[in-house]
Amino acid sequence: MLTLFDRLQIGYSASLFPFTGSFSPSSFLFAVLLVMAVFRRTSSPAARLMALAPLAASVIPWQAALFEGPTWYGILDIDRAMSGSARVEFFLPGFVYLCGMFAALFAFEDRRKGWLAWYALGAGLVTKMVMAFTPTVWASGDRTFITMYLGILCAALMLLAELMDTGFHIWSGRSALS
Repeated sequence: MLTLFDRLQIGYSASLFPFTGSFSPSSFLFAVLLVMAVFRRTSSPAARLMALAPLAASVIPWQAALFEGPTWYGILDIDRAMSGSARVEFFLPGFVYLCGMFAALFAFEDRRKGWLAWYALGAGLVTKMVMAFTPTVWASGDRTFITMYLGILCAALMLLAELMDTGFHIWSGRSALS
């Protein structure tokens, strides 16, 4: 029987690990748009570093080098729960996702849009975690990620609209980082 900690860990790691530990086109698109919007909007080093964290996580193949065999069913096991590497494996995906959420607040001129992007990302994560909390959902495979995909893609479209409102056009060849 799974304990409450086991169920929480399954939901957390199964929700975040595929987006922050391996390449995902939707998270890569979101990360690129986030970096462009934050660099265009603010010169704050903290905001820019927060925006770069999701991009680095989606581009650098750190999953195989850092993790000692995570599965879809969780990262921590009872033998490794107190080791330093297990703590990094557990907290790094959450840190990267939170950096993306906080950076989204800096990407918009209108703070309400930033909070709406924050809500879309948070609601996508929470609904996936709730579904992943139950081991019987595993028969559905990747279909359970649809709410998280929708949250990330909604935030990405909002970032694209913000970039286009500030004068960035994909077809004009103008740099978003200038």
